[in-house]
Amino acid sequence: SGRTDARTAIEDAEENLKERETKAVGAFCASVDELEALHGRLRECDVALSAMEDVLGGFQQSLGNLSSEIRQLQSQSHVMSVQLKNRRLAEAQLADFLKHTAVPPAMVGEITGKGDVGSDAFAAQLRSLHGKLEFVKGDPRAG
Repeated sequence: SGRTDARTAIEDAEENLKERETKAVGAFCASVDELEALHGRLRECDVALSAMEDVLGGFQQSLGNLSSEIRQLQSQSHVMSVQLKNRRLAEAQLADFLKHTAVPPAMVGEITGKGDVGSDAFAAQLRSLHGKLEFVKGDPRAG
């Protein structure tokens, strides 16, 4: 009869389902230790990653500080470069001014009496001194 076949099929299906459920529960119970071990490793990984995050955060902070120091050093380097350029310019201007205004000892000696007043050397030294004095009068740096 059809009812008996259906009932038998249902009972077979229920038994098959119970068998499979028992196997699945058994497989799950067998893998509980593995799952617990996996869960423990995941926690260890979380701890390691957290520590790594702290280390990287500190490293990032250090890099930020270094970047700030580099910018400060670049600024100081620029200031020093400008100062050096200004000093070299001042040195060149001073050297030029001294070249045109300095009275060498030979000139002083010739003019102050060690030389002959009527000599060509005396006249040349006076012309040179006159040129230096004219330079000083015309140079705004002389004050």
